[in-house]
Amino acid sequence: MSKKCLRIAAFVLFGIFTIAAADGQELRYPLKTIRELNEVPLDSLLRGNDNSPFNGDTVRVAGIAITAPGEAFSGTGTVSFYLQDIGGGPWSAMLVRQADATDPTGVTGIQIGDSVVVLGWIDDFANSSLSPSSSTQINILLSSFQDPDKLGVLQIVSANNPVPAPVLVTADSLSTLAKGEKWEGMFVAINDLTVVNTALPSNQMSAQDNSGTIILDDHLDGIFQYLSGQPTGQKWQPFATGAKFNLKQALIRGYFLQNLPFSLNPRAIGDLQALSKPPVISNVKRAKNFITSSDAVEVEAKILVPGGGTVKRAELVYSVNGTAYKALSMTSADSIYKTQVSAQSNGVYVKYYIKAQNSFGDSTYVPADTTLGMYFYLVRDGALTIKDVQWTPFGFGTTLATGPSSYEGIEVTVSGVVTTSTDPYHFSGSYFMQTSAGPWEGIQVADNVNKPNLGDSVTVTATVRENFGMTRLATVTKFTNHGAAKKPVLPLRIRTGDFRTNSRAAEQYEDVLIKFENVAISNQKPDAERAVNRSRFGEYEISDGSGGVRMNDESALIRWGDELPYVFSAGDSIKTVVGIGFYSFSNFKIEPRDSTLDVIGIKRAGTAVKEQPGLAPVAYTLAQNYPNPFNPETTIRYQIAKSGAVELSIYNMLGQKVRTLVSGQQTVGSYTRIWDGRDDYGRSVASGIYLYQLTAGTFREVKKLVLMR
Repeated sequence: MSKKCLRIAAFVLFGIFTIAAADGQELRYPLKTIRELNEVPLDSLLRGNDNSPFNGDTVRVAGIAITAPGEAFSGTGTVSFYLQDIGGGPWSAMLVRQADATDPTGVTGIQIGDSVVVLGWIDDFANSSLSPSSSTQINILLSSFQDPDKLGVLQIVSANNPVPAPVLVTADSLSTLAKGEKWEGMFVAINDLTVVNTALPSNQMSAQDNSGTIILDDHLDGIFQYLSGQPTGQKWQPFATGAKFNLKQALIRGYFLQNLPFSLNPRAIGDLQALSKPPVISNVKRAKNFITSSDAVEVEAKILVPGGGTVKRAELVYSVNGTAYKALSMTSADSIYKTQVSAQSNGVYVKYYIKAQNSFGDSTYVPADTTLGMYFYLVRDGALTIKDVQWTPFGFGTTLATGPSSYEGIEVTVSGVVTTSTDPYHFSGSYFMQTSAGPWEGIQVADNVNKPNLGDSVTVTATVRENFGMTRLATVTKFTNHGAAKKPVLPLRIRTGDFRTNSRAAEQYEDVLIKFENVAISNQKPDAERAVNRSRFGEYEISDGSGGVRMNDESALIRWGDELPYVFSAGDSIKTVVGIGFYSFSNFKIEPRDSTLDVIGIKRAGTAVKEQPGLAPVAYTLAQNYPNPFNPETTIRYQIAKSGAVELSIYNMLGQKVRTLVSGQQTVGSYTRIWDGRDDYGRSVASGIYLYQLTAGTFREVKKLVLMR
């Protein structure tokens, strides 16, 4: 039997099943268009509310599949595809999501061009805790287990139908929620784009037309697979900074970074039609790691010209201590271009970037956005300090993570006083050390072997690493504890506005022991999901009137928990908050070390001043890991309601134990553990779906997580 006949037979069998399951539902749930389910009034969009007017309702809807099942990731263990009204137009597309991950058949029989009727319930999932927007989806249940309030049936009506063509738009038409929401879930095209930055986090790239900026992302599997195979820093080959191209098709999806509400997701690299091919600059290196006033510094870069042509000119452009820029010509041996920056005085810094032009006149440079950061180095005679390792002239930018160290990837030796306890570990196997009460003076040490006490003077030899935008020391090779320091490091008093997210001053307080005074709870739930209004991840926003900053519970001695009951309410005031300056999930935040010693003078709104101890958990809970999917590590949080034996383990989908994260006695409290994607033997495990199980007394709960390498 031919493949076509097999597919027709499958339609018949699947149709008999689904029609039987849907018997009588046609009258109860009249057929609606996707536009009816999607469209939101302009006044709601201007207020930031893009939820479907049918949120929570069970509906029937018909459309054409415009992506294949699994082509777009939609959550752990689930399969999904995008559905569009056959006539296209605004508001005409949404995600269809298989809600039951245990169903053996799922929706894998769907192909692009299939005409489909779906019976399911509508909800809006939050694009991020950092964004007010959400995305509308219809959920279906296919297995024999049915939630009586949530029906689900999927019926394939016909195959090989024409798919609506991509809509030609501009960057400006996607620049706000009010302008772009009507295109979400659809394929669009944009012409005459110029690459701005190919080195954004998470495989993203920014580009501009003459009306504004867009973000390209890897939500669809074809482009994800392509980018996963490219070397770091050169993922969007050959689209170097300055390259011009047409975007032939890309799926519009809700977004939450770079201050833009949407991302554009091509199917494959071929959806970017190159109009010019400037040189590609990569592998920028300096010859020396530690630079003194007697050293001339050699810098090299690999420069290639895609599509023929030659490098006409290559230059290193540099500035000393922020003075006027100078250009040095780079000479080549094969494709490696080199030059030397002359020796400079002790204590100065040199920042630089590389630019090149090909024989066709196309130019490019790296780093991609020199307004946010460049390569740089310090000239230092003598031993390095923590401040040398932490300091950067670029601060924090809204489209960049925190400023990277000039010693990234280099083993250094620094000394300081320990500012957090390691008994028990306050910060998941890390401690912090600091030289004095000043900016740039603190650093995190990822070290689960040596356990210094709070106030000890230590010297550490380790490698400088940027960990999700936060500079820290890792892979400790030498540790010396000199005993208790002669005097402890005192917290540095600053204003909350100095440390707020997107403040260019905030970077200097990363890892530093800081103090806020006379603050109030300005937001009780800064991470609440719009659709269900619940998750908080143990964070509050506090402000002294100069701007809000998050107060978090990473310390093992502070566990405010993810859900109710809340420790603080909006309007509560706190006389003093002390903690470590921290950065995670795109936000600066303060991490108190102890709930009673670092959070002092709590006054409940409308009551007298009195101290409020932290609240112990009242139930066993196992939270969903975050981030998910993840690479290279993810955080798992859980609560223990009764002291006793606890085990937290990772299993593969065959039920084989991969890693034991916790095994032993634990007291009542909230806990955090990090899984780094390795097994019990320290080996990296393969990409895929894994299970994590918490067992405590008679309580047992299992959740899924996804590792994507």
